[in-house]
Amino acid sequence: LSPAEMRQYCELKFPKRREEWLHGRWAAKSLLRRSPVGFAGVSQQQISIARETEGAPYFLLEDNRRKQ
Repeated sequence: LSPAEMRQYCELKFPKRREEWLHGRWAAKSLLRRSPVGFAGVSQQQISIARETEGAPYFLLEDNRRKQ
């Protein structure tokens, strides 16, 4: 997890929700690393999954480059 994701993970109170959230992050990052959109060779710790205020997800690389 990225530092921002680790903070978000620690804020989750219920073990079941933490597990679901963690599995979702792992699945999304695993798929991204296999996709042809520029994440090949990037570790999961270097990818952050964030949300717009409306809830739509987007991806950030460690250097804060945004990916749609």
